Amino acid sequence: MTRMWCVDPELLCRQHLLGEHKELHQLVGHIRAEHMNAVKGHADKGQVDTSRIATRHESLVGEMHKRGYNHNSPLEYDDTLGLGEIDEQANLDDLAARCDACRDRIEAAHR
Repeated sequence: MTRMWCVDPELLCRQHLLGEHKELHQLVGHIRAEHMNAVKGHADKGQVDTSRIATRHESLVGEMHKRGYNHNSPLEYDDTLGLGEIDEQANLDDLAARCDACRDRIEAAHR
């Protein structure tokens, strides 16, 4: 599933950080290949916001560098679609419920 969590990247475990990064590249690939039904479907579900792709990628890359991960996949994207809206609090709650590692990071940040 393509999903932009759009929560503070510091709160993401390794799996979710790298996963969201990969999915941004996949999302742009779908847009460029004009697979718009898939993109619109994810946008309608609140899973992607095309207006935030470029800035979100940069945020994730910043956190990847901070953790010492290599990054060799630049992402050039200028949004012309304006699709979707992300509920960051709902995503934060979802992450905490589904991933022990993310929940631990979220709880540690709120201490």
